[in-house]
Order: sequence, then structure tokens, then C-alpha cells
Amino acid sequence: MKNYRNVFKNYFSLEIDENRVFGLDVLRMFAIVFVLLTHSGQYIPKKWISVYKSFLFDGVGIFFVLSGFLIGRILIGVLEKTDFSTKELWRFWNKRWSRTLPNYFFFLLLLIVFFPPKSDVQLYKYFLFTQNLTHKQQDFYGWSWSLAIEEWFYIITALLIFVIHRLRLLSKNKTVLLSILFIILFSNIARAMFCIKERFGASVFEIIRYSLIYRFDTIIYGVLAAYIFYYHREFWERYKTWFLVLAAFLTLLIYISGLQYYREDYAQFSCLGAFTLISINVMLYLPYLNSIKRISSGIYKPVIYISLISYSLYLVNSIVQDSLGHTFGFWDSQRKLLLEHYGFDLKWRYLGFFLFHSFLDCVYFLGISSV
Repeated sequence: MKNYRNVFKNYFSLEIDENRVFGLDVLRMFAIVFVLLTHSGQYIPKKWISVYKSFLFDGVGIFFVLSGFLIGRILIGVLEKTDFSTKELWRFWNKRWSRTLPNYFFFLLLLIVFFPPKSDVQLYKYFLFTQNLTHKQQDFYGWSWSLAIEEWFYIITALLIFVIHRLRLLSKNKTVLLSILFIILFSNIARAMFCIKERFGASVFEIIRYSLIYRFDTIIYGVLAAYIFYYHREFWERYKTWFLVLAAFLTLLIYISGLQYYREDYAQFSCLGAFTLISINVMLYLPYLNSIKRISSGIYKPVIYISLISYSLYLVNSIVQDSLGHTFGFWDSQRKLLLEHYGFDLKWRYLGFFLFHSFLDCVYFLGISSV
């Protein structure tokens, strides 16, 4: 309890970096909330699950585009301000790895020690980020699929820009644009070939959703936003309100049509274009949200704090899921008795416990150090 008290004491005295962009923190907060709610679906009574899912959005898709925008700006800045030598390339990767890998491996090792995987799980792939290269990963450390996509994306994208730049055939802005177009083209061709071979379907949609090679272009739309921000700032600023209106319209369309999920009547679009549409939708929010630097409101600090711990919260929630699975193994039998004899279902309490426990565990493990 002392650890928790210290963390919350530090929270109320939290100093906010003046360079933080509140609008992007709002987007990051929504992303982690959607992720946690999606992962909590198993605790919702079956009769409510369709209604529950209709309110959800692709939280990981939001993270992907936002990550692409932020890291893309850094990468373009390195390209423009330096000669982008091998030394600069390694420095870019090292800065990225120093922020993401320690927590990833920490929670991976915790899972291996306290919740050992089944014997058929190929653990070495989780250390090489190849657990979902061309297929959905095995049933272990479920949320790591997105981290594998991100790590390989920044390795390959930075390397691609580096190689094209060293050829000295194009200007720097055209080098970035060509790299973006190449990745979009590559991913769409790979996805189309896979879909045609497997004849679309719900199982194909699931593989595309979670596999590295077929979801690779999702992040690039954030880099495209970074490209527009860096090289076409006037266009970015002038039309930001129109982009916001268009983004809101697309979000409404996605919700009404249920395009964030597989639809049999739109099987081809679901497999080929659904995740692209979601990425473009998130990208269109960026110009307006990036202009909101700070607000005078009581929600300011809570939003910032949730945003700051979102990555750690994403990682720790896998351990919380496993611990809840063990904790509620016994109580499930008791819940069924209550439901059968008294019509009282405890699963709604599971949801609240899961969300609260996820947040507290993240705070406990990392304290304010993640800030």
C-alpha cells in the first residue's frame, strides 16, 4: 500500500513536459481504453456481447498510426538534420529499443516464470519478434503481436530510407515518400495474394489482423502524416478542421457498418481494406489533435498520466489476464451456481475488477518511473 500511496502522491505533483501535445495524449488514452475494453470481452455476459462490441474501436490500430506519426517525425528529422550515416541509423534504433525493449522483455520473463507456456510454444520467436510473421501467434503473451509488427516496421522502414538515401538519386523528401509508397504497395500486394490463395473468409481476416507481414502497412499511414506535417505544413494547418470533419464521418461510417470486424457480406473488403480504412481514419484526426497543445481543465492531468503509462499498461494486462484466469477458475463454478439458482451473474464484476487491477498493477510495477 505504501508503494501505491507514493505513486499517487507523485501523480498529484506530476510535472508536465511543456512539449507534450494534449490532443495526441487524448488519442493515446482512447487507444489504451479501447484495448483494455476489448481484452475484457470475455468477462461480459454473452447476451450483451454484441452490444458491448459495437461500442469498441481498434485501439491497436490507433496506437499504430500514432506511433508512426511520432517516430516518423523523429526519423525524418534525423534524415534532414544529418547525413543519415550508419552511425545515425544505429542511434535511431538504439533510442527506439531503449524505450520499448526493457519493459517488453521484463513482462515476457514474468510470464515465462509465473505462467509457463505450453510445451509446443516456440519461445525463441518471442525474443526475435517473429511469433506472428505470417500467421497468428500461438496462445501465449497474446498482446505481443503488435509489438512484433512495430519493432520490425521501424527496423525495415529506417533501413529502407537509409538505403534509398545513400544511393543519392532522390532528394530527402522524395526518399521518404518513395519509402512510404513502397511499403504500402508491398503490404497490399502480399495481402491480396494471401486472400486470393485462401479465398477470403473469417479465418483469413483473423490471420491478417494479427500477422506481421499482412498488417505491416498499418503504421505507415502515421509516417505519411509525419511526411505531410514536415514537408507540407501549410496544407496540414489550413485543412485540419476539414480533416477532422472527414475523420468523424469515417468513424461514424465504421461504427454503423461494423467494418472494424469481419463481415461476411463484405468479405473481400474486410480482408483487403478494413484495416487500411481504420488507419486512414485515425490519420485524418492527427492535424487537428496535434494543434491542441494544452487545456485548462480537470481532465488534463488524468489524460496525460494515462497516456504516459499506456505502453506499460498494455504490456501488464496480459499478466493480469492470466492471473485472473487462475483466480476465477474456482469462482467460475460458484458463479454458475448463482446464475442457475438466483439468476445473478458475477461477470460484470469481473470487468470492473479487471480494469481496476490492470491499472493498479501497472502503477505498482513501474510507479512514476514510466513517466
